[in-house]
Amino acid sequence: MQERKSMTEEMDNLKSQMGYVLVNGQDYGLWGSITDDHGGCLLRDLTTEQYKALAANKEGRYNVVNNRSVFLSSYTVVTNRFRDLESIFSDDLGAGVLYTLHHDALTREDIEALRLEHITVYTPVVGRTTIGIETTAGEFFDEISRFRDGEPIYVKQANQILKHRGWENRIHWSSSYGGTKGGIVYDGLMTTRIPMHGMRGHKAILAAIEKARAYRILLALIDGGGDVPIHSATIPIVKRAPERSLTFHNDDLDMVRYGLTRRNSRYAHHRSSLKAWTGLDEIGMEGAAKWVSWFLAQNRHFRSHWLQSDDEADPTSALEGLVRIMGWRETLYRYGETVDVALQKIGLGDLLGGEHRKRKPISAISQAHTHTKHIAQLDGRNYEKGARFIDIVQTWVATTVAYGCLVAAEVGRDPNEYPDGLRAKWANLIREDYKEVIAPRVRKLPPAFFERR
Repeated sequence: MQERKSMTEEMDNLKSQMGYVLVNGQDYGLWGSITDDHGGCLLRDLTTEQYKALAANKEGRYNVVNNRSVFLSSYTVVTNRFRDLESIFSDDLGAGVLYTLHHDALTREDIEALRLEHITVYTPVVGRTTIGIETTAGEFFDEISRFRDGEPIYVKQANQILKHRGWENRIHWSSSYGGTKGGIVYDGLMTTRIPMHGMRGHKAILAAIEKARAYRILLALIDGGGDVPIHSATIPIVKRAPERSLTFHNDDLDMVRYGLTRRNSRYAHHRSSLKAWTGLDEIGMEGAAKWVSWFLAQNRHFRSHWLQSDDEADPTSALEGLVRIMGWRETLYRYGETVDVALQKIGLGDLLGGEHRKRKPISAISQAHTHTKHIAQLDGRNYEKGARFIDIVQTWVATTVAYGCLVAAEVGRDPNEYPDGLRAKWANLIREDYKEVIAPRVRKLPPAFFERR
């Protein structure tokens, strides 16, 4: 596989080369730059006429900024509306960068004329087995001779391409001979082609980016909740031409909290316990397509809060959000009902025991949620025990919400039928953590923790 620049490298190149730009087909002469976080485009030192024209934003909902030079690369930076930076020193304008197309300077008309059949994303290898290779060029023994002579050869995974209705996933390999780099290795990247079915224009590119982000979240779940970045992405600009690099902003994911303790030692093997090493093989591209469809159909506020576990919507609130968006219960009077309904729907209803046993555990989890919302309900000697319990409940529920999303999207096999599968990894750890960490602490909570104030 030919070495591919990462999104960060591509955006760093843009930042270093940005200069005189053309905006929405207007004349050259505007000075443009990119913010340090690559998230914004700035237009500086504008004349009064230029400022008025751009501030009025007659072009509508998005702007196209071209950076072209005889000696440097061409870029098309697509932004949202330009707005006054409210600087007392200059009449500068700024806008958020929606995406950037590299190595091409396209107009608005060019973009709207695009017929997008797919987007290709390059990510770390997640959830795939790596058995079986074959050479990609020439006779096998000729390739081996080249390999022994110290020349690079390229190999690919044999009979391991995942396909489903335009979705396609494969792993790329390369090899070298001698020295410390000798041997056959994979590049550390896999490619996934996500179909767009001929959508057109700016809306198609935005939709492709959202599909890529949704797919990335699935990979993170397969990888145990750890962030799986999109290394790079490409889209076809015209037929029979090489796909062009597409860059866009990606927030770091933090959908699962860690930090449960057991026997006075840090319980740090969550991520490795949750990793489904063959998870993508298990669900295939059909499962990936199902996940993306489900994820994009859900309430965007639930998604944004769930993916940032330290957001104002904490994990216990996110659990309630999941129950609501799935319609698992139309009316929720008490938080204990939320917990009960959620666990029943994701196949963990037996975890808290029978009706006569479950009241105190559910009450404790409900009280943890209440104390999270109402600061200072605990004080004195009760605070330390109560606060620590609240912390581990939030940690446990964060894992439960992530698993609940997999179940709600119907991704992965039933744990009872496939005990080594993607869902089983999560279900087993949720059970294990409850029995060994949460349940013992419920019994030790002070009576004041359960008092209503």
